[in-house]
Order: sequence, then structure tokens, then C-alpha cells
Amino acid sequence: MLVFSTYPKKDTMTYVKLFFSTKLKSIGLLFTILVGGAWILGSCSPPCGDGDPYGNMEECSVTTDTTSSGGGSGGSTGGSSGGAPATNSITNVSRLQTSYNASQNGVSGYVLDNGSVVIWGRYSLSNIDDWKIVDNLTNVTQISVVSYANLATSGNSYHQCAVRADKTSICWGRGTKGELGDNLTTDCGLGSNSDNYQPTACAVPIFDTAGATSNLKKVQVGPGYTIWLDHDGNVYSAGECESGKLGTNCSSNQAYGIKVNGISNVSDIMVVENRVCAHKQDDTLWCWGENSSNEITSANTNDVQAPLQIASSVKSFAMGSNNIGMVYDNNTVFCTDNFRQSVDQCTTKFAPYTAIKQIYFASGVVGLLLDNGSQVSWGYDYHGHMAYRSGGSPQNNYTVTHGQIYENSAFSLADNISFITSSSGGTVHAIMDNGSVIGVGNNEDRQLGPTNANVQCSWNGGTMGTVGDNRSTCDHFTYIGLSPTGF
Repeated sequence: MLVFSTYPKKDTMTYVKLFFSTKLKSIGLLFTILVGGAWILGSCSPPCGDGDPYGNMEECSVTTDTTSSGGGSGGSTGGSSGGAPATNSITNVSRLQTSYNASQNGVSGYVLDNGSVVIWGRYSLSNIDDWKIVDNLTNVTQISVVSYANLATSGNSYHQCAVRADKTSICWGRGTKGELGDNLTTDCGLGSNSDNYQPTACAVPIFDTAGATSNLKKVQVGPGYTIWLDHDGNVYSAGECESGKLGTNCSSNQAYGIKVNGISNVSDIMVVENRVCAHKQDDTLWCWGENSSNEITSANTNDVQAPLQIASSVKSFAMGSNNIGMVYDNNTVFCTDNFRQSVDQCTTKFAPYTAIKQIYFASGVVGLLLDNGSQVSWGYDYHGHMAYRSGGSPQNNYTVTHGQIYENSAFSLADNISFITSSSGGTVHAIMDNGSVIGVGNNEDRQLGPTNANVQCSWNGGTMGTVGDNRSTCDHFTYIGLSPTGF
């Protein structure tokens, strides 16, 4: 049974009402103060319950928690059992995501302490020279972004979704395949000019299961589709019916969230390109989607149309363009085929490390975030994103190396890192314990921050200077000028 949300349809009168209500609220909710040349974001919230048809009912109830949840590729485990769950809090794991795509990889999103969202990079068809605050968002606790664009074709896909403090989701961007989940197939909130793209949160997803709309825990977006996880451990999908990535044995595109059968008690989800993996509370790992190069299983080359268990005793996991990495409960590491040379490389390379917080992939590199806040990696370091100041030479570095950071006018071992997110385009972002964002690697789409004049980098032992707009630009972690209070 399809259960539609109680939110009003997006007709003309609704849009008129929304324009006035959201614009008036945004004046009171979000303002900018210029202090010492830096923009600081603040909030001046109205009383709780002053909502609008988008469901923005709890602007003043967002709690801030800048500690990591400890999960490898996602947030904390467990969920609620019926009723309205407690208010979500912003964690370093939920606050930042860098898009992981094979074509254009430059979009990132970040949640500020006041619940608003900043996005930057290539989140439409043009490079953007400024940070963008998403309209109509004041109570976000988790963000997911994607920009999958081939500028030579019409196959461009870019949309973003968020989970809010009231456990609802909202999306914006390209919607022609139903990926916004609002039972429509139209774009929403893109702005009239892609060169001056002002994103507006505008599409409220609906689901085929009663109660799911206001019980959401996490959202993940991919090219042309979206995956949601609710607090009861259920997974939902909407968008393009291709390569099995919806997990529903679909025969056509889905314009609203449909429950993925055959899997329950899920604690975390991750999306990379046309594949989805779900980590269950019993520490089993299940995946579905494109399998043309044995990205999920070598048992066959067919796409995986429904959730398939691929491992057990998994503590945390991550996904790359062609493989999956796992940290087992005994703190050993394993990577599936298609990473560099052989399937056992990760286990061998990372054998000395047992205090592992997170595993991640980035354009031919696999890395670990350790419990002490330091980072190690090995692989093909073309973009300098191993952060060990080699400038991509040698490119094939099979020696596990600690990353370095430039701070306080000096280089030091990168530590106090809380969470790492990466893209297949060779950019790695991380959040420090205090919530500040650092980055390393490719800056072709201004991934290291739109205000590049304030970002200092070096390359292959060279002198420090302003970061350039190119694929090989920064070979150490550097602060990009973004923190929980603004930019």
C-alpha cells in the first residue's frame, strides 16, 4: 500500500505560501555577520513549532555533538522501536560528505551547528566560486550529495538530500528519474541559471510504509537514485531502475521510497556509484547493485538485484569504485578484488594496525583512520591525496604512510582527525575533533574550498603557495576555511 505524506502537493498556491513563509522565516533564522574578514553564520530562531509545509517544525531543537560516533562508514548503530524517536544530533560523521563518483567528483556538503547546509564544488554543470547556503534548511543533522555529470552528454545527474532533526528528509536537484522521492519526475530547487546556482530544498520524499516519513535516520544519494535508512532498521529506495541498485527487483523507475525487502535490522548504509551496502546489527554486510566487474561478488557477473550477504563479523566498512573494504571484529582488514593487485593486499599491508576507527578509498588509494586520530594509506598517489608530501612521485606507493598536515605555520603528523570522507576523483576531506574541515588532493572543481586564496598548499617538496585549480595541487592536509560556525 502506498502511504502518501500529509504534506501538501506542490501546486501553485502551495508555492506562493512557501515563498512567503520560508523567506520570512529565513530572515529570522539565518543571518551573516562580517567579522575580521570571515563570514560567521548565526541563528535567531522563532519559537518551536512555527512550521511550514516542508516540515520545518523543530528549528530550535537541533543538538550539537561534535564527537565521532565511532562507526566506520556511517553513524551509530541501533534504532528506535516505534513512536517518535529522540531528536537527532549533528555528529562529525553525519555532518560532512564528499561525493564519490567516476565522472565529475567535485561536490561536497557540510552541516553547520545551526542546522543549515553549505555545499561547494561542482554541484551543477559549472564550477562555483563561492560557498552556497541551501535555502529553506535550518534543522539538518545529516547530508548526502552527488554530482555525476558528463558534460559531453545529456546524462547529467546531480541532487542532494538531507535528514532533519524531526527525522524527515528533504531533497533538491535533478529529479527526472524519481530520485527526489516526492512521487514526481521533475527537477526541484536548481535555480534558473546553473552558473549562479542557488540550491533550494524543496522536495519532501514519501514512502510506501506508514510512519517512515518521520522516522528516518540516514540518507545516501547516488547517480539517479536515493537510499534511506529508518530508525527501525528498514531500507528504502527511489529513482532509476538500473543495475539492481534499487534492490527491489524493479522493472521501472521508482518515484517514491519503496521498502527494500529481504533485509532488516540495518544499522548503516553506504552508496557508491551504482552499488549499495548495508551493515546489519548482527555485523553482517549485505550489498546489491552493479556487479559487471565483480564489484560485489565474483560468483557471477550479473548485477545483484536484491540484498546479498557478502561477509560476517564486520565491524565497519567502506566502498570504492570497484571494491569493498571491511574491518572485521578482530580488527583485521580485508578488501575485495579489483583493488590494485590482489585480494589479500589490504590484509597484508594493514596487518600492523589493530586500533582502527575507519577504512576509506580514494582514487586508487586505500586508507585507515586510527583510534588515535591519525591516518595511514597506500596505493596510487597521483593526486597527492595520500598526504605524505610526495607530490605524486612515486605514484605507486605500496608502503603504508602516515599523512601530514600544515597548521600553525609548520608540518606535523596529521592527528586529531574524527572522520574522513573521499571521492574517486582524488580528493579527501576530513573533520578534526573540533569540527573544522581539512582537505588534500585534487582541486579541479574547487574541492579544497571556493576561496582558494586563503588555502595554502605545497607540491612535491615545493614552497607553500595558493592552491591552484588542478588535479594535482596539494599533497598534505590543509585547513580549507570551514568550521561548525561558518566560513
